[in-house]
Amino acid sequence: MTLVNIPILYKKEYECCGCGACMNMCPVHAITLLENDVGFLFPQIDDEKCTGCGLCKTACAFQNIDEKNHPLSTYVAANQNKEVSKFSASGGVFAAIASAILKENGIVFGVILDEKINPVHVGIDKNSDLRPMQGSKYVQSYIGWTYSEVKKLLNEGKTVLFSGTPCQVAGLKGYLKKDYDNLLTIDIVCHGVPNSKFFKEYIASLEKRFDGKIVEFKFRDKSIGWGKNGRAIFEKNGRTYSKKIYASESPYYACFLDDISFRESCYKCKYASDKRPADITLGDFWGIEKEHPELLKNGTFREQDGISVVIANSEKGQQFLKSCKELKLVETVFAKASNGNPQLRMATKMPEKYKELMKLYSEKGYAGIESYINKRPFYKKYESRIKSFIPVSIKRFVKMKIAK
Repeated sequence: MTLVNIPILYKKEYECCGCGACMNMCPVHAITLLENDVGFLFPQIDDEKCTGCGLCKTACAFQNIDEKNHPLSTYVAANQNKEVSKFSASGGVFAAIASAILKENGIVFGVILDEKINPVHVGIDKNSDLRPMQGSKYVQSYIGWTYSEVKKLLNEGKTVLFSGTPCQVAGLKGYLKKDYDNLLTIDIVCHGVPNSKFFKEYIASLEKRFDGKIVEFKFRDKSIGWGKNGRAIFEKNGRTYSKKIYASESPYYACFLDDISFRESCYKCKYASDKRPADITLGDFWGIEKEHPELLKNGTFREQDGISVVIANSEKGQQFLKSCKELKLVETVFAKASNGNPQLRMATKMPEKYKELMKLYSEKGYAGIESYINKRPFYKKYESRIKSFIPVSIKRFVKMKIAK
């Protein structure tokens, strides 16, 4: 038996973002993404299959590649089609870009929740399949073999749009090793990702609470207002029901919003800066009432429809945005966009209780976290529900007064 040098993919868990580039790169399929004790995916090499070629190491953008992109232009943006934007988390910008690609017979890759409510990356070629990709997903998706699929399509001459977290986009670039004129990439303003195991245990807890089967989950639902509240659709006794999910009442959301459920690499994310891996960056334009009150006063944008920040990081991205007729774009400056989105300047800081809560989760599971979060003060728990009853006009008035 020939001895080979088995590559060391990471030494500390914060050195791996779980993007799956190494798994896609391996020519002998010797790498699998497996869960650690708290559910985060990490690559595991099968020593019996590994040939020691080292290609997996070269694909790791998180460890090896420094981004050179920088903002060329920044916009306040929204989809001009209100019917489309109401199914999006923010201004419906992703849907407009994806629709433009699909109209050119291109392929769009993004995240959906599958029939088992698993967050997975998939590719679509029809506009009728776009809606499940719309909206935020507050959980890390499973990439699977989508990088390999993207490469095959690009080499066939297909136009491809790939969207994901910054580390997933960087992972694709690390895997591809070269630029493609027929590839457009989108990353999101991301401040960290919980894992799929934690999310599925949350879904299971909701099913127990509702005594039904959840068939659809919206991380953000605009019927409650532009914000971070969600909605669960579930079946019970042959009928379908819908329940609002108020963020402050949900242990899963509370952990997410308090930054205590992310993988360790999120707290050291080098993409949380103005050097972005994608051609285009999308996010919510938080703080719009302070940075551009005139756009709300004159009716150019409406908060209830959602308002996006869009950043062109490459000439390709810039040209595409200018050609996308479905978008309403008003130019602004990067500094204004980053004021309400600190992850455009720096990585999320790891909370002091992070290690303690991860230990609690590994020992007692989601029930342990749920018990811990539910001990919060009354006002913290029902904050989202109370805010939802306040009219948008009053919220805006208060925000503008505070902004002054």
